[in-house]
Formats: sequence, C-alpha cells, structure tokens
Amino acid sequence: MTPRIFAPGGDGQSERLKALPEASCAAHALTIFSLAIVFPSFHYNRELHDLRGVTRELLVRCEIALELHEKGHFLEDEKLYAEGDIGYGKKGQWLRNSYYWTVGIVCMALIVVVWLTKTT
Repeated sequence: MTPRIFAPGGDGQSERLKALPEASCAAHALTIFSLAIVFPSFHYNRELHDLRGVTRELLVRCEIALELHEKGHFLEDEKLYAEGDIGYGKKGQWLRNSYYWTVGIVCMALIVVVWLTKTT
C-alpha cells in the first residue's frame, strides 16, 4: 500500500518523511567512498597547482640569473617575456577553482542519486 502523503487532517510532513526509502548500508558505504575519493583529489589538485606556480617561478628566476631577460640577449631586439608574463606562475586560479566546482557538483549529484534510489 502506498503511503498517503497528504492525508486528511495530517500535516503532510511526517507522512512525506515516512515515504522516503530507508538508507541502506550500501548508501552509507557509497557516500563515504565518494567523499573519500573527492577530498584527496581536492588536495592533489591544490598541490599540483601550487607546484606548477613554484616551478614557473623557479624557471623565471633562473632565466633572470642567466640574464636572458635583457633586451637583445636571447631574442634579437626583444625581451624574452613581456612584463605581464613574468608573473605567470601566480595565474590560473580559475582553472583550479573550476576543477573544485566540477568535481564537487558531480560528487554531490552522486550522493543525491544514491540516497534517492532504493539501494538494498
């Protein structure tokens, strides 16, 4: 028998809660597994982004030490980089943040699907 969500004389909320499927062990396990994958991947992405920036900064410092940034030294009548390109290692926040948003939304969608479907 299907539970009546809006029974006469009832507030509807308690009946609606009773109509939701009970959480199974599989739903709990899949939720924990999803979070166990997502949180380390956030950390990995942050480390990768930071290392990319540090590597780029080290490269620029080495090029400055080798005097490759002086006009005409490496490229004829040109500097190696434009002034804005030297700070390139600090750029790219949008890429890191887009990864967080994408993976976070997918993880939440998986958790919602797991909890809304009947897993037995």
